[in-house]
Formats: sequence, structure tokens, C-alpha cells
Amino acid sequence: MVPAVTQERRPRRLGFLMAAALVLGLPAVLLTLVRLVPADLGTPWIQLVTFTPYLALPLGGALVGAWVAFRRSGHRFFRVLAAACACALVLQLFWVVPRLLPPQPEPAGPSLTVMSINARDAKASPADIVAAVRRHKVDVLVVVDLNRYLARDLQKAGLGRELPQSDVRRVPGGSGLYSRFPMRPESIPGPEDNSLRQATIVLANGASEIPVLFSAVHITSPRPQQVDEWSRTSALVRGASRPGTRAVMLGDFNSTLDHAGFRELLATGFTDAASAAGQSLVPTWPIGAAVPPFATIDHVLSSPDLRPIWYTTEIIGGSDHAAVLARLSLPTD
Repeated sequence: MVPAVTQERRPRRLGFLMAAALVLGLPAVLLTLVRLVPADLGTPWIQLVTFTPYLALPLGGALVGAWVAFRRSGHRFFRVLAAACACALVLQLFWVVPRLLPPQPEPAGPSLTVMSINARDAKASPADIVAAVRRHKVDVLVVVDLNRYLARDLQKAGLGRELPQSDVRRVPGGSGLYSRFPMRPESIPGPEDNSLRQATIVLANGASEIPVLFSAVHITSPRPQQVDEWSRTSALVRGASRPGTRAVMLGDFNSTLDHAGFRELLATGFTDAASAAGQSLVPTWPIGAAVPPFATIDHVLSSPDLRPIWYTTEIIGGSDHAAVLARLSLPTD
């Protein structure tokens, strides 16, 4: 005879297993299907797709739970759920595993070091920014979300001695480009916008001069009430990419590799420096918040002839974003 207590526990355990498979599996499968759509959908999907890299674990748990539930209960629904979880898990691994691949060996030759930081309403520490510029021998710096006070304090901290050339919009939410090399500001279509600032910087490579179009990017955050503005500024940045031009885009894109608009931008020929270094799962936001950082939304993108050969992130006091830094190889022609 089987004890009555054991007979009662089995249905209870089976019910818990079924519930766990449903709770873990259905949302993860749905979000995987959303990731397959070749466009950015509205709220809440734009926000939720940020969590795509973390779906492999719940999908794996749901796959095991759904299969065991099917074997014990015979319900065909759980066999279908197990199959859906398996397919979604394969897709997740296909998308995420390449982001973890180690970088290729760094080649010798001339290079350029760039850095970007979101100053968080101009609250970032000027001393920390300038110290990072000196430590990494940064050649081009982008600061977004600054104002005239932070621009002034950066100069007081000694940024002008390191990067004497600048093009700065000194307004709340403005942006600045700072360079070691000569700089020529470029106009962008339409009214001046905090989401994009461009300048051509003439890099020195021995006796050669290499003009490169730099873009300081700050796409609007995709909060539910700002999704239309997020879409507009994302499209503005994509429209300013100028395929075929030697170019670098860096800043706060408020997008991950799982947002369709950002993948469309990469498809024009840009390389994401974090991806090239196998570090695209290293989050850049939110830093110092109540929740751990989970989103990689700050990027360095470069055209094919400016290949990323090194990448890192650095904490800057006062900012809720990590600074992103990359070294790019310069063309030899």
C-alpha cells in the first residue's frame, strides 16, 4: 500500500510543476516571438525586449518542467509547450552565444581611442571623466546629457589640455564632442536636436590625414510616454549614418542588440565594439541603482575600415551609465 500522504503529495507536486512550466515558459516564448518581428513594436515590448539575453535560463527550466509534466500527466499541451520552449531556447542561444565569443588578437599598427559617457543630467564627475581620458589616452570623447555648467567644469578639470578641440551644445540635455585632432562641425537635417551631433575630425596617421565623421548620439529613452520620440530619434540617427563614409557613432543609443532599429543601423555596415570584443552582455545601465545593471544601451559603432581592437567600460562618479571606451585600428591607405 502507498501511504495516503504520498498519494496526496504527487498531485500537488505535479500541479506545482505545471504551474512553474507555464509561468516560466509562456512569457519567455512570447518574448522570443516578439524578438523575431523585424520591427520595434510599441509598449511594453520595446522595454521588455531588453531582457532577451536573460531568457535562456527560464526557457531551460520551463522545457524540463513541461516535459516532465507531459510524461506524468499525459496532457498534450505540455508536450507542445516543451517543443515551443526548445525552439525558443535554440533561438536564444543562436542570438546570445556569439556575443560571448572571445575577440581576435589585437593587431599592431596605428589606432585611435574613443570614449563616451552619459553625464546623467550633467551630474557626472568632471574629475572622473578627465582622469579616464588621461588614463586611457583618449583621442575623441563624447559627453551627452550635459549643460554649460558641466562643460565649464570639464575645462576647469583640465579636459582642454588633453583634448583641445571641441564642439559643444551647452544646453540642458546637450552633447559635446572633444578631440585631440582638428575638428569641423557638421550640420544635420532639420532643427538642432540633442539626440545627434556630428563633426568631421581629421585624424593624423603618420604623414597621412584621415577625415572621419563622428556622431555623438543620445536617443530618447523608450519610456511608455516617450516611445514615439524614441522611434523618431532612432530614425534620425539611422538616417545620419551615411553608409560608405568613414564614421564612428558613439553615445547612449537607449537600444540593445535585440531592438530591431538598432540591428537595422548595424546592417548599414557598422560594427559594435562590445560585440567585437565578446563583451556585448556587459551592461552599461543602470549603474548605482537599486537593481543590478542589466541593459547594454551605450555603444561605440565604427565603419568597416575602423575596426575595433579593444573595448572596456568604466564607472564614472555621478552617472547612472558606465562609460564605454574602444580602440579602433586606423586604415593604412
